Amino acid sequence: RTERSHSGLGLAITQQLVLAHGGTIDVQSEPGKGTTVTIRLTGMS
Repeated sequence: RTERSHSGLGLAITQQLVLAHGGTIDVQSEPGKGTTVTIRLTGMS
């Protein structure tokens, strides 16, 4: 796999969808170790 710079819309779209449904999104990134994305959605009744 070759490292490249990307400016895709995937995460931006995901954030808008999560926020629209009352959720939260958290991104933690460590150079050389990777990135963790946590999405929390509230339960619906």
